Amino acid sequence: MATKSYREEGFFEGLWRYLPSVLKVLSGAALLIVIFNFAAGILGEVEENFDNFALVEGSALQREYNYQVGNAESNVTYVIFDDYQCPACRQFNPTKSEIIAEYGDRVSIVRKHNPLRDIHVQAPSAARAVEAANIQGQFSEFGDAIFADQEQIGTRLYEDIARSLPLDFEQWERDKDSREVTRRVEQDQEDLENLFLDESSVNGRTKAVGVGAGTPTHVVLLDGEFYDWWTGAVTVEQAGSILENALSGVERDLEN
Repeated sequence: MATKSYREEGFFEGLWRYLPSVLKVLSGAALLIVIFNFAAGILGEVEENFDNFALVEGSALQREYNYQVGNAESNVTYVIFDDYQCPACRQFNPTKSEIIAEYGDRVSIVRKHNPLRDIHVQAPSAARAVEAANIQGQFSEFGDAIFADQEQIGTRLYEDIARSLPLDFEQWERDKDSREVTRRVEQDQEDLENLFLDESSVNGRTKAVGVGAGTPTHVVLLDGEFYDWWTGAVTVEQAGSILENALSGVERDLEN
């Protein structure tokens, strides 16, 4: 029978001698990985537990972090979803200001995000930049500045706007890349997707649960529930007619 060489025996003896130490090292490394993953999971849960994500009482769409102007006590809420790279949103922006000026004393106006990332690659970053400004009370100012220079949309424009406004630039820069601001934008889109929108009095369209909508998207709520909706730019008179009907509590006219 063949015998093992001294060199072979020395190799296996050495391996056997050091095997317990190797196992200890591997076991320790595995334990550290488990602890790290567990801690990361806990921290992730804490980070996701944002205290301003609750829906405002009695509303189907407005969350505590959402920018709101006008009469917060009104039973009519006009919610506008914007995409800052959308030409129609830019076109509607001056009209939006007129509507706020005319109806702000009687209607609550809420602004939310709907960046159509598939066709507007800069829209998500623009939404985050605006929402980061919202944290410091400069939502509309920042958004208006993007619309005014929409052809230059991108990082440099956001930074130039941030430096021109009364913002803490370093805080804004941290916030726009934070998980909370990213989730705010995502949450706005999820709110729109998860909402069933019945027939529009403007164009007769409906929107099913689980699908998005174009921009700008307008949703009018009466006592926190759906009243009417439409997409695209409209005139002050068109939007005003719907708001007046909602304020009067009349049923929607679906023949127009």
